[in-house]
Amino acid sequence: MTALKRILQISLTFTMMVSIVTAEEIKLENYGVYVKTDQGYIAADVYNHYRMDFEYYGELTVLTPSSDGLELIVYQPDILPNYINIETRPLASPGQTFRVSPQISPLSDDQTKITFKEAIPADRILLIDTGWGNNSLHAVALSSPLAGFIAGYKVGSDITATNATWSIEKVLTAYPGNPELLALLAHWTQKEIETKAREQYDWVIQAWDDYEKAETTETKLLELENVKGRIEYYFEEYPGGLDTAELKTLLRTVTDKLDF
Repeated sequence: MTALKRILQISLTFTMMVSIVTAEEIKLENYGVYVKTDQGYIAADVYNHYRMDFEYYGELTVLTPSSDGLELIVYQPDILPNYINIETRPLASPGQTFRVSPQISPLSDDQTKITFKEAIPADRILLIDTGWGNNSLHAVALSSPLAGFIAGYKVGSDITATNATWSIEKVLTAYPGNPELLALLAHWTQKEIETKAREQYDWVIQAWDDYEKAETTETKLLELENVKGRIEYYFEEYPGGLDTAELKTLLRTVTDKLDF
């Protein structure tokens, strides 16, 4: 092969490579992070908080990925693909972090395409950090944040009542007055009261067990006073408690013994 043919071959290969890159570039008007949807590429808003929490759900960009699969375009000057970091958070538990391993494909000096081998569940938030100054962090909910939250805290969910009421009160700051959230709050508040009342009931029964195990008259009297005090506290704090009838009967028994 002559030197001229070799130069022409290298030149042709380079031209083909440039053409391929140019063909893949996406025409976008402004710098930012874009999600490919069935309606085209749509920009995600910058996320202006240092943590992800329920109270910010009303500020999230909500985008349904393209039916072809999740694809992102990061469009910014002098992009450094190695500095791009992506993680996901469940809508029902944004404190949980799941790292993903995206496939990063530079398209040009200022465009990078990101795809994913594994499927990202629809009930997730994508956090994309492009490593580019104050506007580097973007958050995208892949489905309705409100619907995802409600699904995670619905009646019968395997969560503690205390956690549920705390979380619902937080998300209500993003969706004030939402009737579904208020109904869930009423449900879990009642469950929380019932849980605490049951703990107080167990405390009463423990005191009664201590009375029955006491060996001296003096100790028995002290334990009876303890049982009485705990029952009275239960009635003050939980007048509608599920164990009220049983404890009323026990209080009469304790009172009779003390009067005797």
